[in-house]
Amino acid sequence: MSTCPEIITSIKEFLSECRKEAQDTLTDPVARQWQTVQINHHSLVLENFGIDQKQLVKASETVLETADKLLKEQTRWQNHLSNIEADIRLNNQSEKTLYRVLLKMQTDCRELNPLLANLRESRKILTTTADLIQKNLSLNTIFTLAQNEAAKLKKQKTIFEAGLELFRTLTNDQDCQDRDNNIHTLIELTERIELKFTKIVIPEMPELAKVVVYCHIDTCLSAALQINNFVSFMQNTFKSEMDKVAEIKLELLQLKEKSFSIILSSLKEESTKLKKVINEFYYKAHLIEEMKKINLLLDYMQVFYESLRYFYLPSLSKRTMEPNSTLHPYLLAETFGKKYFSGLKGLMRLLKLQLFAKAEPGSSHLKLLTEKIYIALSTCPYYYCSKETDTQKMIKFIEKLVHHLKKPFPYEDFFLILKKSIALYGSMIEKDFISFQAERKPPCAENASKPHQLPSPKIQLGRLISKIEVHTQHLQKLQTG
Repeated sequence: MSTCPEIITSIKEFLSECRKEAQDTLTDPVARQWQTVQINHHSLVLENFGIDQKQLVKASETVLETADKLLKEQTRWQNHLSNIEADIRLNNQSEKTLYRVLLKMQTDCRELNPLLANLRESRKILTTTADLIQKNLSLNTIFTLAQNEAAKLKKQKTIFEAGLELFRTLTNDQDCQDRDNNIHTLIELTERIELKFTKIVIPEMPELAKVVVYCHIDTCLSAALQINNFVSFMQNTFKSEMDKVAEIKLELLQLKEKSFSIILSSLKEESTKLKKVINEFYYKAHLIEEMKKINLLLDYMQVFYESLRYFYLPSLSKRTMEPNSTLHPYLLAETFGKKYFSGLKGLMRLLKLQLFAKAEPGSSHLKLLTEKIYIALSTCPYYYCSKETDTQKMIKFIEKLVHHLKKPFPYEDFFLILKKSIALYGSMIEKDFISFQAERKPPCAENASKPHQLPSPKIQLGRLISKIEVHTQHLQKLQTG
């Protein structure tokens, strides 16, 4: 059983708690700031933050009134307790009577508990909402406000949404960007595929076959270059607009350091400003489709890379090294040599060589021609699909092979045969490449249970490289206007 002093101490502690809560609330800058805010004017913002507006309005309207009432009630009870303490000191009442009075007062003053609880709840709502507004202030918040504002008119909505879509493809802000179609993602993907092409190791095969393959690898490297150029073009085209968005973002960062009431009053202005900037993107929104086409181009390049590295190169290497293969250079050299010396014309050429051309003792003109053709096809590092200057280099290459022969005969004949042989063999490799079926790399053993994201396309390499060339040319034209 509690004594009178213990009851008095308990009452004092409770009343002190009530007084402190009331005084803290009345002097709380957050609670007082809410009195200056017209909450109904910020419905859209508050809804955006997921804030219960009705609950907030009620807390704002009642918090100071509740604090004031609690303070008055606390003062009244405090005065009553002071009177009882005076009676104790003067022995005006018996201890038993005082005990009953104190016990009743302890029970009665607890009626302040609901008032205290309401005050705490209202204050919590106000401070939590204020913190939420400050912490969650971001560019995305302003985008949502601007979008909701634009949605009031159908035309404005169309303009804003198209402009916003383009902005999301250009920004490097991860909170705002379009993850599936973003210019910075394209840069990463392009660098990755470009690196793959530069690291391709071509297996053993005739040099001329390698040249043809390198021509097509160069096509893909040119595509990667044009993608990077287009990205730079896009960044330069929208530099002014992106700078304006960056300024707004900086303003928001500075605004975040200010009180929530200033933030609320500034959001309308910031969203209007942002809406105006985003609308400027709309007038070049057609470039979004071009960005999507780059994704398609990168997919073509990836399919081409996998087809080339894992299927075509091993196949071409094997077939150009097999003695009986139509792509073996010696087989073609023998065919050209025999054809040159066959028939009546061939017989006349042999007689002419015997009479006028100097030949090494025991040498065979057919064997000599066959070897020259074979050497040319196996070691010639130039072909017509390369740079224009390579054509001149190829001529000099052939001249070195036949420079020791007598002019004009058989020098000119052998020169033309080697030139035709190189052209024919190069075209054979080209035709072989063109007709080869594209195929994606099979999954690794550990991922064998997972399906392909992109199945092998029903397309030949020739058609695939043509698509890459067309897309590359289109990107180039976009940059030149």
